[in-house]
Amino acid sequence: FALLLYGSNLALVSLFLRQWSAGERLAFPLITPAVETAREAPPGRTLNAFLRDPLMLAGAAVPCAVWGINGLKSYVPGLPEIPTSWSTYGWFADRPWSEFNLEYANVYFTMVGMTFLVTTQGSFSLWFIYALFRLSFVWVASLGAGATGYWGSWHWRVATFDVTGGFLVVGAFLVWTARPALAAWARRAAAGTRDAEQDPIPPRPALALILAGLAGMTGWSVLAGSSWWIALLGVVLFLVMLLVLTRIIAEVGLIFVQCGMIPYDVITGLLPASWLNGFTMNSLMMHKAVFTHDHREVFMPYAMDGARAAERFRLPVGRVLGVFAATAVLAMAVSAYARVATGYKYGAVNTDIWANEMAPNWFMGGVAKLRTNPPPFELVRVGGRDVFPVNGLHLLAGAGVAGALLALRARFAWWPLHPVGLIMCAPYTMSKFWFSIFLGWLLKTLVMRFGGARGYRRLLPLFLGFVLGESVIAALWMVVGLVTGTPSLAILPS
Repeated sequence: FALLLYGSNLALVSLFLRQWSAGERLAFPLITPAVETAREAPPGRTLNAFLRDPLMLAGAAVPCAVWGINGLKSYVPGLPEIPTSWSTYGWFADRPWSEFNLEYANVYFTMVGMTFLVTTQGSFSLWFIYALFRLSFVWVASLGAGATGYWGSWHWRVATFDVTGGFLVVGAFLVWTARPALAAWARRAAAGTRDAEQDPIPPRPALALILAGLAGMTGWSVLAGSSWWIALLGVVLFLVMLLVLTRIIAEVGLIFVQCGMIPYDVITGLLPASWLNGFTMNSLMMHKAVFTHDHREVFMPYAMDGARAAERFRLPVGRVLGVFAATAVLAMAVSAYARVATGYKYGAVNTDIWANEMAPNWFMGGVAKLRTNPPPFELVRVGGRDVFPVNGLHLLAGAGVAGALLALRARFAWWPLHPVGLIMCAPYTMSKFWFSIFLGWLLKTLVMRFGGARGYRRLLPLFLGFVLGESVIAALWMVVGLVTGTPSLAILPS
C-alpha cells in the first residue's frame, strides 16, 4: 500500500510540477534557504555570496542569540530567559468572550522568515481567518452550553467537515486551472510521446502509476474486507488531501501542516454507522494511523519541493524523482526489517511506548468504540422535521465559503482573503504559528509599502538568515545535548 501510494504521489508531482512552477509561478518558499545555501562559491571563495551577505549574517545572529541564551538555562539555571511565547488565556474573564482564545503567541524565527517569502494575501489569510475561527466560539458560547445541531461540537465539525468542503473545492479548482496542461498531457499519453520539459516522468508510465495507485490501494482495502465503494472513496479523499496539502506548502511555505480531512473521520462522520462494517472501518483507520496522524510525515510535499529544487539547479527532474523512488523502496525495506528485528530483540514494549502500546490501543480502540457505541446520526431540524445531516451541512458550508473566496479572488484583484486560511484555520499548526505568520506579514507589508520590490529584494537575505540561524542553533544544542546527556532545547513545535 505504501509503495503504491508513493508511486502515485511521484506521478502527481510529475503531472503538476511545471503547471505550478512555470504556469502559476508559485514561490516554493521552503526550498529557497536550501537553494541559496547550496549555490556554488565563486572561484577563490570558500562561501557563496548568500553565506557572506552581511544582512544574512545579521538575521542569523538574532535567533542564535535568543536561543543561545535560552539554551544555556539548561546548564546555568540562574540566567535570565528571553521570552518567545505569551499566553492569550484569560484575556476576557466572562462568557461568552472568554471563549475567544488564540492560545499562545509564539515567535518562531523560521516561520517569520518563511512568511516574508509568501504573498501578503496568503499570509494575511492564514492569521486573519484563524482569528475569525477563534472568534466564532464566542457566538457558539452565546447560544448556551447546550448548543446542539449545526452549532454543536463546533471545533470538531469545523475542523473536519468545513475543512473537507474547502479541500474538495480547492482540489477541483487546481484540476480546473490546470486543464489545458492536463489535456495536453493526456494527448501525449494516448500518443505515447513525451515533452522532455513538461514530463519529468513520461506520460504513459505516470498514468500507469496513478491508475495502479488507485486500483491497488482500493484493492488492498477490499481484500481487507472493506466495501469497494467506500474503499475507493477513501483513496480518492486521501489523494485529494495530499494534492492540496502539497499545493499549500508550495504556495504559502508552512513548515508544518495538519488538517482534519482524514478519510476515516470524514467517512465515519458523514455516513450512518449501519453502512460501515468493521473491516471497512479497520482499513480506513490504517490510513489514518500510519499515514495521516502526523502530516509532517507525508511524502508528496517533500517530493514536490525536491523536484522544484532540481529545476532551480537545472538538474534532470525525472532522474531526481527516480532517486526519490529508489530511496523510498530502500527506506521501506530497511525500516520494516529494523522495526521488527529491534522489537523482537529488546521487546517492543521496552522501546517506543507510543508506537507499541498507546497508538494501537488509541486508534484501533477508537474503531471498537465506534462499532459498539456509535454516536447518533444527527440531522438538522427545520420546522420540527429532520431535514439534512448536520455534518453534511458543515461540508457544504465549507465548500461554499471556499468557492466564494476563489470567486472573489478571481473577480477582484484587491480581495485579500485566500481559501488556504479556511483550510488551515482549525488544526494545531495555526495555534502555534499564527503570531509568527502575523509578524512576517506585518514586516513584509511595511517593507513593500515603504521600500517596494527593491526594498524587498534587499532585505530578503535578512529574513532567510532568520531561517538559517534558527536551524544552526537548534543543531548546535542537539549536539551539545547528546554530548552532555542534557535534553536539548525544544525550538520548533513538538
